[in-house]
Amino acid sequence: MILEAISALNDKNGCNKSAISKYTETKYGNLLPSHWSLLTAHLAGMKDSGSLLFIKNNYFKPGSDEPRKPKLLPRGTILPPPRPRGRPPKPKDPHAAAVAKFAAGFSRPHLGARPRPLRPLILLLLVVGLGLSRRSLSW
Repeated sequence: MILEAISALNDKNGCNKSAISKYTETKYGNLLPSHWSLLTAHLAGMKDSGSLLFIKNNYFKPGSDEPRKPKLLPRGTILPPPRPRGRPPKPKDPHAAAVAKFAAGFSRPHLGARPRPLRPLILLLLVVGLGLSRRSLSW
């Protein structure tokens, strides 16, 4: 049945498993519920025995018009290196290194974030501890 389906479909790219299954279902009507697993087992057996060729997920009869294998490259042909995996890195700014080197020569100790304001409780403790009155502080 499988060889009959492949020859009847007569596709130059071969027949995949679902095309063979559809053909047998239309030709023979109701099939067993285990048809898909039986077809898989028979295709694997025929492929191992050499009665079918399996190329790029398609089945061919041996000696039929299976696709040709690509030709080998002539000697001395230099292949480009394979592309690296993953996302390529961002391009680096050529001026960033020069600016960082120039800025490293200057020391600016308090260029960071503003100092945090004192909290009211800490400020009150300081005022009470120093003996200052609220009037002496100008808020």
